[in-house]
Amino acid sequence: MGIKYKEVADQLRHEILSQNTYAGTKKLPTEQELMERYHVSRQTVRQALSILLAENLIQKRQGSGTYLSEQALSPAHGSGSIAILTPFAGDATFPAMLWDIQTILSGAGLQSQVFSTENRFDLERKILLSLLKQPPRGILAAGSRTAFPNPNLDLYRRLLASGTYTVFFENGYPDLPEVPCFSPDEFSGGYLIASYLIRQGHQKIAGIFCRDDRRGLLRWHGYSCALRDHGAAFCDHHVFWYHSATKKDLTDPFDPAALAGFLDEILPDCTAVICQDDEAAYFLIRELQHRGVRIPYDLSVTGFGNSYFSDIAPVRITTLCAGSTKLWMSAARVLLASIKKTAADEPQPVWQLLEKDSVLNISVNR
Repeated sequence: MGIKYKEVADQLRHEILSQNTYAGTKKLPTEQELMERYHVSRQTVRQALSILLAENLIQKRQGSGTYLSEQALSPAHGSGSIAILTPFAGDATFPAMLWDIQTILSGAGLQSQVFSTENRFDLERKILLSLLKQPPRGILAAGSRTAFPNPNLDLYRRLLASGTYTVFFENGYPDLPEVPCFSPDEFSGGYLIASYLIRQGHQKIAGIFCRDDRRGLLRWHGYSCALRDHGAAFCDHHVFWYHSATKKDLTDPFDPAALAGFLDEILPDCTAVICQDDEAAYFLIRELQHRGVRIPYDLSVTGFGNSYFSDIAPVRITTLCAGSTKLWMSAARVLLASIKKTAADEPQPVWQLLEKDSVLNISVNR
């Protein structure tokens, strides 16, 4: 359960930013009214209001009460620009993502500008501070290093207070619950793919996950819980953790030394491996084949994302797909609907298993 004063602040912030709840009076309820509404103490109410005061969403008037600030009442809707924040502008999927987003936004007369955070908090902060000088109409963002608490949430809240609509896709920040995030349930994805491999007869399953990406932690958690629930073997040595900054060691140009010890450990023992994404699975398969390992007969390999890597691999990769619509397209449509103040019918994505050629049913074939 969250800290109570933060929960009260989150609810009040949502009401303020909706531009509807207090549009008429421009005044917040009294402390006593807030105490009764949320069933909390006066100290809790004051702590919640102090957060909103620091974010410049409200202002105190001596002897009169608490009012919405000029910043909260005058959202920056004059700009027709949308800021797109991505951790990796050089990622293989980036050109397609940018084309899809710009097609949706340009159709509504909105221009976009791309910023790469390089998955670094310091660069993300620098970008957000620059955006605050002339707040854009909207932000589409994939979060940076989401496995860690983010020190830049104060800037996101200031942009929200300025009237900048914000939507996350793929990776968001749990501490910004007021911001929509389009991402499938990553825990269920890890659980689903591990359970599938177990049904195929695999009892010793390895994993390759990213340690500073919240998706990696949740996928690992789902994978490990599936092994537990199905009575399959679990061993910490069967999991390889990498950092996003060193992902290039697992992709192009591939560094065999990065995985050498891990592969030496699992190859005699495991019959399957779950990779963080299709790209990592693609380069893993190439390295395994270089070692003379036959996919899937000696080792089954799975990925996440159903990217083009899953189809161009030497052996087509069994993977999970988050539905037929790309996450960034759903996020762009929701952002556009928010700007236009219209309803957006974009359901949250759900993982679907796509069986291809990289998994062997060993209960049948052995």
